[in-house]
Amino acid sequence: MVQGENNHLQTIGEKMSNVQQEQPQKPKAKLIGADGNVFNLITIAGRALKQNGQREKADEMYRRITKTAKSYDEALVIIMEYVDVH
Repeated sequence: MVQGENNHLQTIGEKMSNVQQEQPQKPKAKLIGADGNVFNLITIAGRALKQNGQREKADEMYRRITKTAKSYDEALVIIMEYVDVH
């Protein structure tokens, strides 16, 4: 590998590392054992996000679910993108 390519790959790696560090961690949401009504799950996940200082993410999650999810399973997939389910 050429030295220039090495430097380029290192720069890309550093940028990716910085992006990962900037993204807030997903909060934990206790959905297992909760009432499985999708609106209840959205509320629990949204509350976990808000308590973790991620109000914008909570609003974004709600909008995505209500505008794009065509099924219960699709809603769950979106929820799991925002919170760690336990």
